[in-house]
Amino acid sequence: MKQTPIPPLPRHLAIAYTALVVYASLHPFSGWRDLGVSPFAFLDAGWPRWWTGFDLTVNVLVYLPLGYLLTLALSRHSGRWLPAVLGACLAALISFSMESLQTWLPTRVSSNL
Repeated sequence: MKQTPIPPLPRHLAIAYTALVVYASLHPFSGWRDLGVSPFAFLDAGWPRWWTGFDLTVNVLVYLPLGYLLTLALSRHSGRWLPAVLGACLAALISFSMESLQTWLPTRVSSNL
């Protein structure tokens, strides 16, 4: 049985969308400084003092399409569930990385929410 090749568009869209998420998460790219806090300190922190439903909604609306695009880009892997699990894990890893890097940006707040 001959498999039809998967077009490169989902991969290109996933890369472009990931770059957009990184840009939006780390903007502005100036003022980086070490505050003497571990980049993973937000994991041990309690519930954030300042959070809004808007922040939570925006994060879901940003990372859900990212996971979907990563799933499409990884659809060459066999099975139905493996690409979906890998896409969700990669999106979660990107989210975790962005929150960790925001520790060094004074204008951003890392959150475990």
